[in-house]
This record gives sequence, C-alpha cells and structure tokens, in this order.
Amino acid sequence: MRRTTITLATTAALLSVGALAAPAEAADITVREADLVPPPLQDVRGEGTYEFLRQGVHISTTASAADKVALYFSVAQAFPATGDLDWAGTAVKPSVQIVFDVDGMRGNGNDYNVLVGEEVYGDNWWLTNGSSQDAKDADPSGEDNSGNGSDYFGTLVQWGEALPDADFLAGGFSLGSGQPNGNGVVKSISYDGMTYEFTSDPEPEPEPEVVAVAGKASMKRLPAGIGPKRALQFTFTSDETPDGAVQGAKLRWRVSIDGRTVYSDVMGADEVSRYSKWFPRRSGKHTYVVFKNGRQVKQGSIVVR
Repeated sequence: MRRTTITLATTAALLSVGALAAPAEAADITVREADLVPPPLQDVRGEGTYEFLRQGVHISTTASAADKVALYFSVAQAFPATGDLDWAGTAVKPSVQIVFDVDGMRGNGNDYNVLVGEEVYGDNWWLTNGSSQDAKDADPSGEDNSGNGSDYFGTLVQWGEALPDADFLAGGFSLGSGQPNGNGVVKSISYDGMTYEFTSDPEPEPEPEVVAVAGKASMKRLPAGIGPKRALQFTFTSDETPDGAVQGAKLRWRVSIDGRTVYSDVMGADEVSRYSKWFPRRSGKHTYVVFKNGRQVKQGSIVVR
C-alpha cells in the first residue's frame, strides 16, 4: 500500500477567506499561475517542473521517483460529490485533490486536510496521513484498511456525509512522489460540474465604466449699468469624467422664459457655458424655468420696474 504524507500546519495564512477569490456561480473559472496557493501547500520537488500554457498547465516528472509537482487553487463552492481532471499525456496521470477544513472553524487543529482521487482506486478518495485526527476519525471505511491509498478512504459522497460541516478550501492535483514518472498537460479540473481551466492568457483588462456627464446650474441677477438689476445670467458647469472612466451621455440644458425656450445647450465633461437675458425697463414680471436632461430643476421669477 502506497502512502503519502502532506504537512499543512502552516497553510492557514495561505488559504484565508477571500485570499484567492473565485466566483461561486460561474460555469467555468480561469486559473492562472498568479492564482496558485503558494508553498508550503504547493509542492514542486526534484526535477519536477510546470509551465502554464494557453490551454492548460504542462507538468513533468521525468528524472526520478523523488520528483513531484503539486499545485492548488482556492475555490468557492460546497464540499463536492465528484471530482475529475482533463489530462493529455502519459498513462501515468496526476491525482485530483481536495483540501478541506473539517468543521468550518479555523485554528482548532483540524483546519487543513487532503483527499486524493486516483483512477486506480475507482470512486474511492483516500485521506493523506498528514491530515488531522478529526478527519481520520470520520473515515467512512471503518476497519477496512487495505488497497485504497491509505487507511482512511471512501467516496466523496461518503466523506461528505461523514463530514457535514466540511469547508472545501482548495482544489488541485499532484504528480510524482512515489508514482512512476509522467509528462503531460492538465487542461482543467472539475468539481460537481464546475470547471477550473488553466491558462497562461493574461487576465482581460476590465471594461472602463461609462459615466454620464453630470453638472449643475446657477443663476444670478445682473445690473444694467448703474440702474436696478434687470437681467438674469445662467451659468452651467459640467463635472470632469472620473479617473478610469469614459464619458457617456452628454448633459442637456434648456432655459424657458415666459413660456418660450430662449436657450439650449449640450455639454460634454468639464465644460462651462453661460446665457444672459436682459429685460426692458418697467416690463413687469418674468418667469423662468431651467430643464436638465428634460427635467425641471429650477424655476423662479423677476420683476423689472
């Protein structure tokens, strides 16, 4: 029986909640090299190598049985009932792995445990010897300790039933460390139909935010020479487009005086425009209304004596 020990005592800081965000409801999630959980969980030994490609991650253990490549990424989904790996390469293929917390509470000695899925054991997933005693105590196989990778094994459904509060922290794969040498490309890993695809393609630049032009209007009365104030001046000011955003819809102004449109303007960002209206002496009361994008925002009157 082959057994593998993985020590995870210092992994807590590496898999803190939100450290490597993954959208929980996405159909396919892209994993890039920058998304990998770093050592000590990541484990590349001897002549083991890996390289991210456009359509997968190439891994190789070709020198000796001491070679190893084990890579992991954070997840955001419930403890799975299935796990599978899309592999193009040698007959020797990586195992699929699940890193989990027994009870969803950190710092109580059962935080980081690893289940390993290998084709040779069919639907059974075995628990690494370096996992916590609480995880081992949940062993679905009971007294059956033979032929399944370790003394602690069962299907993922059985493990899920035995560990109802388990928190699925990270997915990943491992090739080497006692296995025959292998060479190939891991294209993706799926858990319960959620696929994590590996790629070297850079993350797309986010689309810039489109922001409609905003602004304000002000009004003041102006004197006509030395006499009484008998003019109105309207000032329209538009805001700058925020950094990182692009200008959207322009700002539309309209001024109506005594029921008749006397001024209109369409403004882009960071602009100023003015309109002044002079009234004849002793012309009486005049009303004004200011419209912003078709909606009334100011109204008032002036009496000219």
